[in-house]
Amino acid sequence: MIEQLNKKYSLFLSLIVGFVVSILFSPLIFPDSDGYIKYDSLRSLGYPLFIFILGKNLKLVVFIQAFLSILSCIYFSKQIKIFFEFHKLTTLFFFVLISLIAVKISINILPGSLCFTLYLFSLSYALKSNKKTKLRII
Repeated sequence: MIEQLNKKYSLFLSLIVGFVVSILFSPLIFPDSDGYIKYDSLRSLGYPLFIFILGKNLKLVVFIQAFLSILSCIYFSKQIKIFFEFHKLTTLFFFVLISLIAVKISINILPGSLCFTLYLFSLSYALKSNKKTKLRII
């Protein structure tokens, strides 16, 4: 299933999940979140700028984070299947597991939510690059 998803369906699935997550779950605010929302000078520029670009709409922040996290989970699952030559059922199980973790993380108003997505994209790229150069260590 995962390897058969093309770009259109991956985007569509990510949009649907992002929309459902942003409707069903309210953003989780932590003590640190307030500093990012109010552009505290003690915070780094990246995440407060992300919130500012989205107009301080925390539901929209959760939607974008969920959308990107599911997109990264799809891409990562595809790369894991190719690299380790997993069976379809194993890949699907892995995708569901990592997607649940990603959704749980994406409702947080913290920079770690975006970092998880970037981490998965980075790992995917590393696996893809490693597979191309045939430097398999495992």
